[in-house]
Amino acid sequence: MRIQLLGLTSVSLLAMLYGCNTTSTADAVINDQRAQNVPAIAADKGRSFVGPELHMAAGEDKMICWVPDWSPDQNYYVTRFASYQGKMGHHLVAMQSPDPLPVGKTWDCTDISNMLNLRPLVLPDNSQTKNLEVMPADSAIKMPKGTTIVFQSHYINYGDTELVFQDVGQLFMTTTPPKSEVNYLIVNDSHITVMPGETTSSTIECVVPGDINLVASLGHMHEWGKRIDVEVVPVGGKKGDATNAFLYQQKTWVPEYRDAPPVQLWGATKPLALHKGDTVRLTCTWTNDKTTPLKYPHEMCTSVNYYYPALPEGLLLCDPD
Repeated sequence: MRIQLLGLTSVSLLAMLYGCNTTSTADAVINDQRAQNVPAIAADKGRSFVGPELHMAAGEDKMICWVPDWSPDQNYYVTRFASYQGKMGHHLVAMQSPDPLPVGKTWDCTDISNMLNLRPLVLPDNSQTKNLEVMPADSAIKMPKGTTIVFQSHYINYGDTELVFQDVGQLFMTTTPPKSEVNYLIVNDSHITVMPGETTSSTIECVVPGDINLVASLGHMHEWGKRIDVEVVPVGGKKGDATNAFLYQQKTWVPEYRDAPPVQLWGATKPLALHKGDTVRLTCTWTNDKTTPLKYPHEMCTSVNYYYPALPEGLLLCDPD
């Protein structure tokens, strides 16, 4: 087993999910946040999605969802998602809706109630190392025919002027079925509340619905995170049993991990086997040094696990009601 730092631009999971671009107040005078230097992508390798031009007032922290002008006319298999934002961008994630949505639709999806029907489609990978060796060779994530794609752009305007932004997402994909389909087991706590001056921990659990193999795991919290533990409890086991194992653990979480969390890699040759009925227990600890309560999505608690072979339900997402 080995730990590697992952450079992401995601983690709301649902947002999920995924890494963030850090911006200091030194960048506050910048108001043009449109994506720059986006590389071209060959038509036979994938597709670029250019978002609408959007505006955000000074001091705002918002997530905006937008529907692109394309939906797959056949089954596709996604091997990579690359996202491009301005420096104040927190994340751009690719999601999917179970219901058709009009092309060009945009809406404020900062509140979890405005994205209840959305599910992650594919997590971003902006690394220079292909897939960070996370996904097994000849594997991909299925994007079925007719999928309604929804992108979510998150920006935090640290400045004192209005900003304009226009994000770009690129899906690398093929119509050729892979040898193995990969998907995600995601455990996410969207009901975080940490009162001012408090250090608080929260634990949630997820029962694995079938036999799967994990090839990589990572955690996601923001700058108030102090520790994250992801424990595997075998069927019939109890918390603290000697047979329990930590599939992911960071005893000291630092703010830099928000953008580049350590990644636990097992790889395709020696994956971590989970069995039907096993429980994944996620515990996060935060310290709130603010004068106001700390809630999702300003702070997060997420365990993201790449697994194969994909079960019929594909994405396995656990979030408390």
